[in-house]
Amino acid sequence: MRIGWMLLMLLLAAASQAGDPPLAHQGRVQPLSAWIEAYERCLARQEYVPPRGEYESRAEYEARLARLHTGCAAEEVLDGVEVEFPVFLEYDPDEERFSFQFPDADSFRVDYRPLVRDDFPQRLGKLLEDEWHVDAPTPRAVVYKECRPRKLRINTAWFERAVPYRAGPWRGCSTAYERGEEYGWERDRSEFRVVDLTLYAYTPIPRARVLRDQESQLYYRIRGRLTVDDRVLHAEQAAIVNRARGEVLLQIGD
Repeated sequence: MRIGWMLLMLLLAAASQAGDPPLAHQGRVQPLSAWIEAYERCLARQEYVPPRGEYESRAEYEARLARLHTGCAAEEVLDGVEVEFPVFLEYDPDEERFSFQFPDADSFRVDYRPLVRDDFPQRLGKLLEDEWHVDAPTPRAVVYKECRPRKLRINTAWFERAVPYRAGPWRGCSTAYERGEEYGWERDRSEFRVVDLTLYAYTPIPRARVLRDQESQLYYRIRGRLTVDDRVLHAEQAAIVNRARGEVLLQIGD
C-alpha cells in the first residue's frame, strides 16, 4: 500500500511541473482535462435513450433506463482531491525569513477562501488607507489587505513563527465598500476575493541553509473539493511538506 501511494505521489510531482498539474482522487492521478472528459461522457450517457428491446417488457426497459440515467454527481464534484506544486524557496537573510506564496494553476483555479478569515468590517467611518491598499475612492472603493489564515500551524523544528503579509498593492484579500449616506462606507458582502495567500516564515540563517538543501523535496500540497465543470478546487487544507521525510513544515486548515 505504501509503495502504491509513493508511486502516486511521484507521478503527481512529475506532472505538476507542467501547466496542467494532475489531481489525485481515490487512487487515480490525472489532469483536469481527463476529469472533465469523464464528466462530459457521463452527461452524454444521461442524454442517450436506447431503443426498447423486441423481447423487453415495459418494466424491464424502464429499469434499464434507470440504471443508465443515474446522474453525474459523482463525476461533477470530487471530494478529497489533492494536488502538489514544487516549492521554490525565497529567503531574506537580513530579515531571516522565507516568503511563501501558495500556488494556483493554469487549468483550474484554487479557491483559498475557505482557509482565510473574512474579517473586513461591515461599516467604516473612513477607509483604512494607512493599513490597506485602497483603489481611488469614488462612490465605490475596492480595498486589499493581507489574508489571515483560519488555522495556521508551523513545525517549530523549522520555523519560529509565521505571519501573513501582502506581496503587492493589488494582492492578498479584497472586498469593496460603497459610500453610504448614514454610515460612511458600507461593505458589499458579495465581494470577497483571495488574490493570493502569502506568508512570512521566520527561521535563522543556519536552519535556512539546511532547508535550502532539501528544496527539491519540498512541495505545496493542496487538498479540497473539486467542482469539475467550474474548474475550481475549493481548498480545505494547504500545507508545505517534505515528501522524502514525510514531514509537514507548515499547514493551514485541518
